[in-house]
Amino acid sequence: MSDDLNRYRVVAQRTDDAHQGAVALTNYVYARSVEEAVLKVRQRNERPGGLYGDQGLYRVVEVALEGLSAGERGRAALVRLEVYVRETVLPRTHPNSMQWRRALEALGEAGGLCTARTVDGDGDVIVCTRGAGHYDPDDVPPFRGGEPGGWHKAGAVIWNDRGAACVPHAAV
Repeated sequence: MSDDLNRYRVVAQRTDDAHQGAVALTNYVYARSVEEAVLKVRQRNERPGGLYGDQGLYRVVEVALEGLSAGERGRAALVRLEVYVRETVLPRTHPNSMQWRRALEALGEAGGLCTARTVDGDGDVIVCTRGAGHYDPDDVPPFRGGEPGGWHKAGAVIWNDRGAACVPHAAV
């Protein structure tokens, strides 16, 4: 189904009270316009023995747009996802973790984070999750024997500028 298709409700009313059929018929169809919706319903039902048939037993009396188009439904789903990430995922995610950074990246809000990277023993690339501008050459990590030198953090991984693969205090 294309993004520009809308769902229409097409209501047809019986033209002959002597006819035994229903007083009104309701069809649902996806189309780009009201005209196309009516055409599709008529083509589906205007055949010998069909509801509209040769005798003209029913005529269209109402065409109504039903709900949102596929594109609008997609945009609405993205809004719901964004609200979910902001209200549920971020508050439950530990700051300075890769999950937190990925959530901010998905929201398009990781621009204020440091871009320093390192590679762990498994070959995975780890990106600093601290804010851009955190660089302090006198910064000493919280563990014993740490040397000053602009330390970066991503979850439990901590490294200094010598282990970073890019400019440590640049923003995304």
